[in-house]
Amino acid sequence: MAEHAGFVAYPGSPPELTATIREGVERSNAGPGSLTLQIWEHNDVASRPLTLPVLSGIEQADFLVADITRLNVNVTYEVGYAIGIQKRALLVKYSAISGDDALIHKIGIFDTLGYEKYADAGELAAIIQRTYDLTPLKVDGEPDTRAPAYLLETPIRTPEMTRIVARVKRARLFYRSFTPSEDARLSATDAIRHVSRSIGVLVPLLSPEFQDADVHNIRAAFVAGLAHGMGKVTLVLQDGRHPVPLDLRDAAETYSELHEIHRHIERFAGDIYEILQKTDVVASVPGSLLQKISFGDPVAKTNSRASLTTTSRPMSIIVPSEEK
Repeated sequence: MAEHAGFVAYPGSPPELTATIREGVERSNAGPGSLTLQIWEHNDVASRPLTLPVLSGIEQADFLVADITRLNVNVTYEVGYAIGIQKRALLVKYSAISGDDALIHKIGIFDTLGYEKYADAGELAAIIQRTYDLTPLKVDGEPDTRAPAYLLETPIRTPEMTRIVARVKRARLFYRSFTPSEDARLSATDAIRHVSRSIGVLVPLLSPEFQDADVHNIRAAFVAGLAHGMGKVTLVLQDGRHPVPLDLRDAAETYSELHEIHRHIERFAGDIYEILQKTDVVASVPGSLLQKISFGDPVAKTNSRASLTTTSRPMSIIVPSEEK
């Protein structure tokens, strides 16, 4: 195997999992070829500010190895980030302990990316050693200037989610969205495609007391990682009463009251319009789009959303009626 460097991401528990991964990494590093793996045991330790070293480690590596036996928001974010910066992501799962198989299936991302199972440290080392193809997934897409924003909706229409949608519409910002009530699973292929075509990505996190919060927040971490890796305008929103996952802590905007969401959406929309002004499409329109938006006006009839699907059927832009 040619000389390559890899970065290994995995959760900090259970100890049986972490011990097997450490041994597998040691065996792989001691094996034939010039392969060097770096590990970083950090993902569940909220008090240690390790986000930048982790992302730097992924950037400097040729590929990422990520264990998804027990799904973890931080590891999922790192998988999305690696894909976003055009790194090969090798997903593995330890078959000797109970994992999150039902959750993996419900989320939809990981089984569409694909992963390999290992029964012990030796099998993990062998999987890593035989990974010769480091070709990353394709993430480049022509920006959709008609619907430049992408919104990951929560499975429960909370007051926060209702407020977010209303404020995006008031900003007269066309957008596409993944809506769990319409599509039960989010495929990695569709998430990558829509993030790559977006100028801005809006990802609300869901408080843990709500149904399917774990499903949504894992999806949110993957989409946020993709967006940050691709350099998109990204807004991650979190209820300030709950802790923000480590890898999203520096990027997330928090709120304590619903009205505080307004300023975050206003800034998000403004950043998108600033980029749109530089495009040929906007340059051909008389006047500035920024001069036309008013965040306090009733919802404009030119607002739109497109439903993200897990199939390849064409996207349809729906123009909703004006809010009362």
